[in-house]
Amino acid sequence: MENKYTIAMKLRQIALWSTLLLASAACSNDDSNIGSFSGQEMQIVPSINEVQTRVGMDNVADMQAFMLRVSGSEAGKYDYYAAVKPEGNTWKSYNVAADGTVGDALQMLWASVKNPVMVAALYKNDEVLSSANFGKAEFEVVQDQRDENDFKKGDYLYMAPTEALPTMDDGKVAVNFSHLMSKISLKLTLDYQFNELPGTEQNPVAALTIGGTHSKGNFNIDDQTWDYASVAPVEVQLYEVDYTSGSGRTKKAAATYECLLLPQTVPAGGFSVNVTINGNKYTWTSGEDITLESNYKYELPIKVGKDYITAGNILVSDWENGEALDGETDVVTNVDVWDGSVATALAGGSGTKDDPYQIATGAQLAYLAQEINDRIPDSFSGSKYFVLTQDIDLNNLEWTSIGFADYKWDNDWGMWIDGAGGIGFGGLFDGQGHVISNLKINRTDAGKLGLFGWLTSTSDYAVKNLTIRNASISGAHHAGILAGALNPSSSATPCLYNVHVSGTVTVTEDYGYAGGMIGDASYLVANGCSVDVKVTGYGFTGGMVGSAFEGSFENCTVRGTVNGSWTVGGFAGVLYCSVKAKNCVSYANVESNDWRCGGFSGVLEGWDEDSRVVLEGCSAQGNVKSTCPQRVGGFAGWCTYLTATDCSFTGQMNVVVGVKNTVAAFIGEDAGYIQTKSCWYNASGCSDLPTVGGVGTSSSHDIKAVE
Repeated sequence: MENKYTIAMKLRQIALWSTLLLASAACSNDDSNIGSFSGQEMQIVPSINEVQTRVGMDNVADMQAFMLRVSGSEAGKYDYYAAVKPEGNTWKSYNVAADGTVGDALQMLWASVKNPVMVAALYKNDEVLSSANFGKAEFEVVQDQRDENDFKKGDYLYMAPTEALPTMDDGKVAVNFSHLMSKISLKLTLDYQFNELPGTEQNPVAALTIGGTHSKGNFNIDDQTWDYASVAPVEVQLYEVDYTSGSGRTKKAAATYECLLLPQTVPAGGFSVNVTINGNKYTWTSGEDITLESNYKYELPIKVGKDYITAGNILVSDWENGEALDGETDVVTNVDVWDGSVATALAGGSGTKDDPYQIATGAQLAYLAQEINDRIPDSFSGSKYFVLTQDIDLNNLEWTSIGFADYKWDNDWGMWIDGAGGIGFGGLFDGQGHVISNLKINRTDAGKLGLFGWLTSTSDYAVKNLTIRNASISGAHHAGILAGALNPSSSATPCLYNVHVSGTVTVTEDYGYAGGMIGDASYLVANGCSVDVKVTGYGFTGGMVGSAFEGSFENCTVRGTVNGSWTVGGFAGVLYCSVKAKNCVSYANVESNDWRCGGFSGVLEGWDEDSRVVLEGCSAQGNVKSTCPQRVGGFAGWCTYLTATDCSFTGQMNVVVGVKNTVAAFIGEDAGYIQTKSCWYNASGCSDLPTVGGVGTSSSHDIKAVE
């Protein structure tokens, strides 16, 4: 009997698709080019998604052979199956016989511009596969991965069938390999007791294995499914990436281990971590299913004491760029369920970097909020350090935000401004990979609402390594799951790193500032953060932030829905004055009923040449719907002093076209001084719409419509 598991493949091949599709669009607009590639040789250009660790396949220079299949040509005339090998600075193709024997050199030719083909590839540690085995190749886990070379042998690569056309670059075919296996990164911490004799100067871990997983499977490259051999589960030995010794009661020993496993679902009670230290064996077994997928990394924190072993929550990230996802896999861990009480002290610590304040319960978290909001004691104010030592379930009880501000409405400015009073949280909060769940705030008479009401940190980090799950935030204005607002008391750049939130955010005021992560942010630097949210508001409404002034975002992701009135966007309502964003994606569907709406941002606004908004490699992949016929764009609604490079919109537009022609496929209204380069959008989702609306002064555009 064989078990079948279907993988939810999540390939990141935007660059490849854009290159191929742009070529198609360009050629289709010039009939004289049709057939110019007919009979021209395909040039194979392989690459590997970058890994985030020191081991594994990360360079095509380490490859001696991979298998390539070209299919789907007209009447099969230009179908090929080849072994591809490096020769100098190029890659040469060779015939492969039915028994897998490599034959003579093979010249693979393009049919024509109008005849797309499907290209698929496999790399199995330089092994040559017959064509019969290519479609359902067998892969086996390397059980002893303690040596770096053995680890690398088990890092198999693939490219799922991908449509290809001759490009504008001499017929090159990009073979963008992804990792077929799942990577486990085990973060091991040894409690202070192990610092006693014999000590931790040398790593005391004698053995470390993961058990309960499949050892063999056949991979169907055409539909990305697995059939597993009916053999006993195996124990896999892990590779030691790094180790740091401990010291007394001030520093715990820590190590990172990694291994590669077949993508699979391990049922509850099967997945285990086995650690042997000083002759004693410690075993942790998951009480829930563990699901592993290709090309993803699963970071599992394990803590071992003299008489215990515990696990934290698995953090799932993209193997390609380390971007954490919003759909973590749960494992058994200790969780404190809050009963609404307030503690009289924190769990420990003095607030320094080496001895941070410790928070272990919901009552202690509520105590922090109480003391900050009451401005006592002074030891909690300023740049103090806090760590979360356990998962906390806030139990859907009404939460009081940590920090607050007395906002007032200014009629002259037409906006909310800080009034007298108020106090922010100015420390550094390290979640240490823990989860705060079921956060609830229902205060439609107040603003600056979230886990933190107001973040004012002037340190390098404001919040890091934290997940907030299943939150519900309702307020009048300035609301977000992490914080209502982030405004440092000086021009510092407080950072969010590895922060992930999910839930709902709702505001009721017109100038609402509603964001999935933060309502309103100034000078924020965010890296590797994600949200999966339903945001509902009026003005300044966005999936990540409602509004952001200066600062930067990198490798951040938004999923969910964003519904607002004006200045509404999938990633942000508005990014203005020197904000930079790189490799950020919004998958959120966006809907508005007033002007300035966009799939990525409602407004992208620099103030002058020195304060341009700069975007690189950003994309909006959700749909855009608006009932207002003004300043609506697939990527952005209204822009000025913007530089956008390699940005895209791939969703569908459902809009009302107005007489002022400021509804467009990419930018609704060009208000001047915009520079776009190598940008593109899905033409089929934006039928009969111009690429850019309005007439901008001193603007230059390089935006392609891709069918």
